[in-house]
Amino acid sequence: MARLEAQSKLLYYPTPNEIVDLLATWFRAAQPVRLADPCCGTGEALRRFADTLGVTTETWGVELSNSRAAQAAQVLDHVLPTSFYAMTPSKWSSASVGLLFNNPPYDWSDIVERDENVT
Repeated sequence: MARLEAQSKLLYYPTPNEIVDLLATWFRAAQPVRLADPCCGTGEALRRFADTLGVTTETWGVELSNSRAAQAAQVLDHVLPTSFYAMTPSKWSSASVGLLFNNPPYDWSDIVERDENVT
């Protein structure tokens, strides 16, 4: 996909269900747990992951796209329609998070990468 087209979609690349299911096999929860996804998209991946744990969950999502945030609000407990970078403690729950589920939109970074192999 061309970079401009990807940017027009706000770099939305949903996590495939097969990957969510695989990740879920690596986790067990013995008590209620709070899960968060700072790039939640439509919320489907976090909801699927939460449903596999077999315990009570509280789900928090952050989504830059207003239309996807509205969709996520239908399946997650709390959704904040904003950029994760705009998050402040007053917008987020003051309680801890047991697991952060993240599939961020990779496009740029403030960190300058170095190639250690350059001679």
